[in-house]
Amino acid sequence: MIPRWSKYNFLFRKEGHCFLYSSLSNSFALLDDETYDLLCGVRDGNQSEITDNDLVQTLSHMQAINVDEDLVINLIRFISQKRKFDQESLYLTINPTLSCNFRCPYCFETEHHDRFMSDETEDAIISYVKKKGSLKHLNVMWFGGEPLLGFKRIKSLTNRLSGIVENYSAAMISNGYLLTPEVVASLEDLQIRMIQITLDGLATSHDKKRCLKSGAPTFDRIIDNITHCLKNAPSVRIVIRVNINNDNPDDYLQVYDYFASNGISGVEVVPGFIVDRENDIPTCAFNHKQIVNFACKTFRDHKIKSISFFPSIMRNSCSARNINSLVIGPDGELYKCWEEVGRNECIVGNIKESTYNRGLMLRYTAGIDQLDDSQCIECRLLPICDGGCPRVRLLNKYEGRHLETCHLLKDGMEDLLYCHYLSKRQKTTE
Repeated sequence: MIPRWSKYNFLFRKEGHCFLYSSLSNSFALLDDETYDLLCGVRDGNQSEITDNDLVQTLSHMQAINVDEDLVINLIRFISQKRKFDQESLYLTINPTLSCNFRCPYCFETEHHDRFMSDETEDAIISYVKKKGSLKHLNVMWFGGEPLLGFKRIKSLTNRLSGIVENYSAAMISNGYLLTPEVVASLEDLQIRMIQITLDGLATSHDKKRCLKSGAPTFDRIIDNITHCLKNAPSVRIVIRVNINNDNPDDYLQVYDYFASNGISGVEVVPGFIVDRENDIPTCAFNHKQIVNFACKTFRDHKIKSISFFPSIMRNSCSARNINSLVIGPDGELYKCWEEVGRNECIVGNIKESTYNRGLMLRYTAGIDQLDDSQCIECRLLPICDGGCPRVRLLNKYEGRHLETCHLLKDGMEDLLYCHYLSKRQKTTE
């Protein structure tokens, strides 16, 4: 058979092992040396035929050969557009308040005080959701400020929202200080399935950066709250985010080891890589190559998978692209992105009104489509990439920035896939 090599293939050798990865089918194969050399010839145009029918069948199943690239582009465009304009699912990030009990120097909330959601805004949210006649799924993220300062509003809204749709789920971003026994006792009834809590290192480091407004420490109480939650609300997934940049990469390992050494199981400790989405000049923030290096080194040295090494097929788009996704501020102001909360110039409308900033809304939903980018169309990662951060794309296109939009894998595909292979091999030997 005379094969046509797919441009979505990654054929590589790493530390004496040979691999083929197809981003089109998201499949990964370990090759022997003979097969690797044969496929290198096919890729480079030096091998015109494959006589092994089993190999042809495997390559066809992986969509590594004889790919209709026009069909691929149209399918990806169809999936993307279907998701963008899906009317059956609604994604709301709700800020019951922009107020916070912490005084973190890097956080925008330091400039926004005592703004809490009113009954009028709550009624407007309920009215908006009820008008979505074809709605089947409602996903809510409680955000802030510190959302638990508005816990009564969370309970009130949940009781009303969960009765509107058949499938309701919620999650929360919290600093964890107000995750009291009273709150924990309500979490499962409120259908809050996940809470992300930030720990900026161990106590000494954390308490310097994430203290109360009074300056009082917070680390020990947060740990007590997490422990209580794990015991009394076991269905709630606790994710510990550790913010790191080039100045404090060891903080992640220290927090990870803290939970392991103290026997606190059931939490997921993840690195929050600080990336610079505002400036074109280098800072202490991580770039993609540094993230890959950190993740691979952490796995090789400590057997910790800090990130997922294996790609996921392009299905999870940032909700900022979707017409049925909104971020709601306490006064009912609407945004498309979490990072824009509190910025008046980024408001796309108000839940209490019928008018919208059509220009900004259309920029997010239609003006920054990666399929209009010739570099994306030609990229081998297109099937597993959804164009990167929409807000970054918007800044680049409309404000002349030059910020990174490419997938993390572009700078580390071979390294991450090899770590995936090592992790699988490790499991088989345990």
